[in-house]
Amino acid sequence: MEKENLIQALSDVRKAWEATIAELGSDGLEQSGATGDWRVRDVLAIFNGWDRYNLVQLRCAFTGEIPTNDELTGGIPYPPRDSFNVDAMNAMFIAGTRELPVEDIVRHWREISAMRADWVSAASQNRLDEVVGADWSGQSSRKMRLASEVPSVSNPMPVWQLIFDQVDLQKSHLQTVRDWMDR
Repeated sequence: MEKENLIQALSDVRKAWEATIAELGSDGLEQSGATGDWRVRDVLAIFNGWDRYNLVQLRCAFTGEIPTNDELTGGIPYPPRDSFNVDAMNAMFIAGTRELPVEDIVRHWREISAMRADWVSAASQNRLDEVVGADWSGQSSRKMRLASEVPSVSNPMPVWQLIFDQVDLQKSHLQTVRDWMDR
C-alpha cells in the first residue's frame, strides 16, 4: 500500500471516530450494548491496549530497543492474564481501564492515534514495506522483529499491513457502533 493511501485511511478513520465520540458524549460512551455487552469506551480501551502494544513493539523492531512495561501499557496497571488469547487480552484491557474516567480512555485513544499517524508520516515507503512478525522464542520482551533479522517470525507481514489492519478493525467496530446508535 502506498504511504499516502495509508495516511488517508488513518485520517479518515480517526475523523469518523472523533465525530462519533463527540456525538455520543461521555454518557453515550458509557452505555452498554454497543458491541455485545461492551460499552463504546470498552471498544476504545481494547483498541488502546492492542494498538499501543503493537506500535511500541513495531518501533522496537526497528530500533532494537527493549520496550518497558510502561511503554507497552501506557502506565495502566492491567491485571494478569493467562494467555495472549484475543478474548483474554480484550478482557484484560477492559478490566484494567474499568475505573478510569471515560475522558482518560478517549485521551489514550487520541494519543495512540497520533502516535500511529506520526510513525507512519515519518516512515519511508521502504520501511512500510519491510516485513515484521512475532518472535515468541522467549529471548526478550521485544516480540516484534524484522523478518530479515529473525527469519522464523510468526505471522510475517509488511508493516503497512499491520497498521492497516488496526485501521480496518477500528473501521469495522465503528460501523457496529454506528448501527447501534441508529437503533
